[in-house]
Amino acid sequence: MNNILIAGYYGLNNIGDECILSGIINSIRSIKDDCTFQVLTSDGDGTHRLHGVSPVQQSITLPPTKLMYQLLLGGQLMDISRAIDKADLLILGGGSLLQDLRPHYMPSLMGLLKLAMMKGKRTAVYGVGAGPIDTTIGKRLAREVLNKVDIVTVRDRMSLETLQDCGVRNVVMTCDPAFGMHIPPAPARAEHDVSRLFDGNEDVVCSTFYRWLHDSDLNRNSQKADPLHSQKMQILLDIYTDIMDCNDYRMVFLPTVLSDVNEYRRMSEKIGPRTKALDYRNDLEFITGTLGSSRLLLGMRLHSLILATMMGVPFVPISYCGKVKSYLELIGLSDLYLDVEDLTKSDFGKGYFKNFEKVASQSKCYSERLLEKASDMRDIAIGNAKMVIEQMGRAE
Repeated sequence: MNNILIAGYYGLNNIGDECILSGIINSIRSIKDDCTFQVLTSDGDGTHRLHGVSPVQQSITLPPTKLMYQLLLGGQLMDISRAIDKADLLILGGGSLLQDLRPHYMPSLMGLLKLAMMKGKRTAVYGVGAGPIDTTIGKRLAREVLNKVDIVTVRDRMSLETLQDCGVRNVVMTCDPAFGMHIPPAPARAEHDVSRLFDGNEDVVCSTFYRWLHDSDLNRNSQKADPLHSQKMQILLDIYTDIMDCNDYRMVFLPTVLSDVNEYRRMSEKIGPRTKALDYRNDLEFITGTLGSSRLLLGMRLHSLILATMMGVPFVPISYCGKVKSYLELIGLSDLYLDVEDLTKSDFGKGYFKNFEKVASQSKCYSERLLEKASDMRDIAIGNAKMVIEQMGRAE
């Protein structure tokens, strides 16, 4: 196997997806270092700069009519077809790829796999997140296409059960591919030490809250304003303010997704000069340096929790979707689980503050637990790459 084509949600200003891509590439290269990579991406220049791969332009996130225009009249389908011709293996890998909340995603992604199979190429679904898949056509597509893929691995139990419910056979549960990424060493991250944003002596905590503050598995397609959003934001603001008041902390809002930035700025402005809302940067050293130098993470975005785990940064989570809940189960921290849908309940703030005090008072213990778990997950991530290569019959 010399050339691998990777498809997913890449080049879309989401650090989580870039961590996944980095993890896939790094894991495979640790097993077989002579591979070259092409990546379907919405930002060719950015993907090339960040990962050093050959980009192939695609526009999967466009509305269906605009997507069809780009595929057929914009030449993208021909470019993708040529990329498949050059590849020995097509990998479908990434976060919440297999879900039917966005109606055209499943047909588009399954179409890629079918096209590769028609061309006689090996195919792999690699450590993906799946669910929800609730529609009849979504279940049928998953069953009919994925049962013909050479190997299917998922990142958590929820994804495993989702695909099994669709009738997909021989699904293997591994872990999130991001655990295979290379974490820059501390000296490389030092210029992004978060304490430099203040006087340099304060303890700083990071927040990666999800701007909509609702269950994205239920509401991802909703364009209506949440009538409780302002109330939820005020509750979260009060929680953060109490944490800073009681501990004399400073807080940084660290966007891992571009679309969160404006909400972070509004939250920072309301709290005042003890906080800073950072700009989004598609830079893994910046993200790991900022997060890795924080005392604690008040985290919601999944890959901020995963990065914190890999660097031993204790975190206090709020789950905004099933994948976060599944992750907490996977790493043995279900006791910290709180659901964003309960944010307006009278006892939510008390429960979150209790979790915060527990993690903060035992931060060294939590850090050690996270690093130990990260080591286990990294072994699984590398094993995922090895499994895919062996399945292709090309392992050295």
